[in-house]
Amino acid sequence: MNRRRSVALAAALSLVAAAVGAGAAVAAPPVPPGLPVYLVLGDSIAAGQGSVDSVDMGEWLQKGYAAQIVPTLQEEIDCLPGLGEPVPAGCKHLQYLSYARPALPGQPGVTTDLMLQPGDQVDRAVALLEARNQDRNPRNDVEVILLTVGGNEALDGTLRPCLGAPSACGALADAVLDDFEANYGVMLDRLRDAAGEDVVILTTAYYNPLPYCGLSEAFSIPVPTLAFLGGFVLEGGAGPFGVLDAGLNTRIRDTAAQYGADTVETSMLGPGDFADCKHPNGAGHAKIAAAFADMVTGG
Repeated sequence: MNRRRSVALAAALSLVAAAVGAGAAVAAPPVPPGLPVYLVLGDSIAAGQGSVDSVDMGEWLQKGYAAQIVPTLQEEIDCLPGLGEPVPAGCKHLQYLSYARPALPGQPGVTTDLMLQPGDQVDRAVALLEARNQDRNPRNDVEVILLTVGGNEALDGTLRPCLGAPSACGALADAVLDDFEANYGVMLDRLRDAAGEDVVILTTAYYNPLPYCGLSEAFSIPVPTLAFLGGFVLEGGAGPFGVLDAGLNTRIRDTAAQYGADTVETSMLGPGDFADCKHPNGAGHAKIAAAFADMVTGG
């Protein structure tokens, strides 16, 4: 890949990373007291960005894959019934609460570093877990946690440097992903400790959007090059960009397993599933929702 094309693609990825419509952050609505909770944490993908064409953060939250699986969770996750109700299967009163957010204009996308900042998503989640799962009312517990984060580290911290210096890509990617893995472990450790052993934690492996979002046509870069680079960062391997023993998804799967969390795969996304070079469109969100439903139901 020539230098001009790699710089142009890096600039395009930078614009993609910052591209979010105008508007303020959407505050999570209060959850009614005494009811069980499904808590979503993470980045703009978890926040549903791209799930509808309009730039409406509130609508994204309600139309993305995290919201789409609420009926499945209500049917499949067992929790205590309300007072005076017969003992049912499922958790029909499960409430959807999302702390995930897209990147705001002029601000970086959500990363593990940001989520671990004081008062950010992890602190808020731990406070909620301690208040509900460690009180005397077992009917108001957080029953399910969904965590999706790491894509911004992979895109901004790894792919762009790799395009600028392919021969150093493996070492660059390894350093960035080492930091991610350490943060990811801290996050899951804190969540599991506050939640307890019985809470379902679902994590997300990432897809490779680079061959499918118009970069090849726009910058005359062969699709196989984009496919390999994305796969290299996500899964590791060896080739023209060096050697990477463990990619982003490998680290997500391995770390999640250490804390009793399940990882949902999203590599099925392909042509026609992307709103841009980061986010799924409505069809892509529907496929991810189906993968989560299969994980929950054992399908």
